[in-house]
Amino acid sequence: MFWRRVPSLFLLALVIVPWSARGQEDPVVARMRADLTYLASDECEGRGVGTKGIDLAADYIARQFAQAGLVPGGVNGSWFQPFTMTRGAPRLAHPGKVALHGPLGQTITLQPNVDFQVMALSGTGKVTAPLVFVGHGITAPDIGYDDYRGIDVAGKIVIVVRKTPRFHNPDVGFDGPRKDEHAPF
Repeated sequence: MFWRRVPSLFLLALVIVPWSARGQEDPVVARMRADLTYLASDECEGRGVGTKGIDLAADYIARQFAQAGLVPGGVNGSWFQPFTMTRGAPRLAHPGKVALHGPLGQTITLQPNVDFQVMALSGTGKVTAPLVFVGHGITAPDIGYDDYRGIDVAGKIVIVVRKTPRFHNPDVGFDGPRKDEHAPF
């Protein structure tokens, strides 16, 4: 008889314990909520590169680290490490160009915004190297998928197809709900 009541008592405890703790927020949760609330506030301006908001956020995080008793490991004993960040490429005077020259003298000229897109992080220059096509450029060992298997990409221009196979297919998507994990640049 007692053993039949154990599951009921267990379920009752699951309901009562969280109910009794409702008035007392876990201090870790409260601190994390305060941190996230400040860092996501309008005052931090989205923490964009070169904004006052990113400096406010960095100073706030440094103060939190100091209060936690951490030791700074940045330049000259500070909390910060300088680095260079590109904030987008200048607008091109002319559309980008891509011309592929084959081994038999053939030329294929790709059309901007149809066959390729120049990204904001792109730079200018010319490059000559062999091309290698690697499908979607995905390595996902947990599902047995590797576009790079057996392909040497060293010193070559790697051509990839954006996103994942069947990216827009809701019925047979690539790796189910995890498709976006395989699709970033």
